[in-house]
Amino acid sequence: VEGLLCLRRQLQSRRILLRISGVTRRVSIVLLFALNIASGYLAMLVAMTYSVELFICMVIGLVVGHAIFNTEAAVGESVDPCCASQAIAHTNDAKQHEAENMSA
Repeated sequence: VEGLLCLRRQLQSRRILLRISGVTRRVSIVLLFALNIASGYLAMLVAMTYSVELFICMVIGLVVGHAIFNTEAAVGESVDPCCASQAIAHTNDAKQHEAENMSA
């Protein structure tokens, strides 16, 4: 999950695969998003089995994946579409507030 999120973030910011054309790039971003959502729901299904061993393995895997791939990512980043606009608005508000403090 964390590796897919990191790969998708780098693809969107054009850090990797610079030669990919617009349509191919967009399709690959959409496919990575689909894989990210599917793996998230699969992790939810594992958690819903109420097997403590599987749950602990899933949590450890997510923590290790986050430690390897996303320790430098912005805090509060969400792949949840309903919260994405709030996260963007919150970031813009924080930048505006910081700019006001600098000018005062």
